[in-house]
Amino acid sequence: MTVVSCWADGAAAAAVAALARSVPHAHVQPKGLLATEGVVSFPLGLHDRSVTVAAVTGHFLEFADLEQPTARPRLAHELRRGATYAPVISTSGGFYRYRLGDAVCCDGFHHQVPLLRFEGRIDHVSDLRGEKLNPRVIAAALGDAERATGAALVFALVAPVAADPPHYCLYAEGTDDATLGMMCQSVEKKLCEGHGYRYARALGQLAQLRGVQVRDGAARYILARTRTGQRAGDVKPAHLDTRLDWRSVFELPGPERVSSEVAP
Repeated sequence: MTVVSCWADGAAAAAVAALARSVPHAHVQPKGLLATEGVVSFPLGLHDRSVTVAAVTGHFLEFADLEQPTARPRLAHELRRGATYAPVISTSGGFYRYRLGDAVCCDGFHHQVPLLRFEGRIDHVSDLRGEKLNPRVIAAALGDAERATGAALVFALVAPVAADPPHYCLYAEGTDDATLGMMCQSVEKKLCEGHGYRYARALGQLAQLRGVQVRDGAARYILARTRTGQRAGDVKPAHLDTRLDWRSVFELPGPERVSSEVAP
């Protein structure tokens, strides 16, 4: 069997279907979570599918419960199906209880070893007016929006826009104007569930989320990151980015399209 091993979770999940269509003779295998500090999960073939299992024999792994941050970190066999955690690793190389800035979801178990799905980074925060948005929050909002509208975006990036007041913009590819407007409403509603974002919107410190359609979004994203000095092979998809003027990257003239107002 021909296998294509690649990032396939988190922000990279949107590209998996297109990749699979382009290599119909191959099996697309998610890599798991491979951090510089150590291996958290790795791929394992089970019958006709691949899963990513916790690397319980490589390091000592603990998992901080993101829904119960004050609780004792759980050991691998104590994870709850459907719960989301931040891995904490201790390695023979000298890292002791090092908390990674990643989120993983427990999708079940292979024997007593948890199956882990990478959800995204949680240490990269956008904080214009105290809203403290992270990629996991954005990914969840986009997932809800796609399910609510039936859309399947081939590229989606949320980024702050310097304005008076500032706001966030959803750069999207793979939908029409009407559906994009509905998606923006859905994302805005989800973000308003967070106290910081809702409060900033209520005070008028942030304007509502806006949306624009883009072309060749993934290619432009990679090109922009490589121009900052990254190697193309090191560029990972992201749903949230605060580092560049993305309007100029996507060569967008004029104002963004504004969705119908959503009460904060």
